[in-house]
Amino acid sequence: LHWQGVTHENTSLPQLCAAALFAGFVTSFLANPFERIKILCQAEAVGTYKNGLVCAQEIIKADGFAGFMGRGLGPTLSREIPSYGLYFVLYALLMDSSLKSLGMFAPLVSGALAGCGSWLPVYPVDVVKTYIQNTAGEEEAPSAFEAARVLYAQGD
Repeated sequence: LHWQGVTHENTSLPQLCAAALFAGFVTSFLANPFERIKILCQAEAVGTYKNGLVCAQEIIKADGFAGFMGRGLGPTLSREIPSYGLYFVLYALLMDSSLKSLGMFAPLVSGALAGCGSWLPVYPVDVVKTYIQNTAGEEEAPSAFEAARVLYAQGD
């Protein structure tokens, strides 16, 4: 990273963490509607939606634009922000570790380990998010806490 004088050598871990957390915040607003489309297309019977665009149109018709952009946004933020923070910090720490001895494979191994380390703690939040986003517009979306309670009671 050599953008406007920012390099690995002059960037502190707190700065990296703050940037990663902010990236997770911004990404949440971009990813949320696409994830809703993906979830509905995967969960519905084959042929329910001709394609993702048709699914998006149906969501907007049922939920309005605010529902399209916002249903499941809280859990998406709760997943993306810590996940990005963990990923980038873990990746930086791993790249500065003895894994450097792997040479050209160091980024691959560091990225894989950082990915696992950043995904495991937020996986339960992703399950709650998916449960909330897999509801049609006429259904009221449960709160994250209600969704977690229902999923826990079901053993999912």
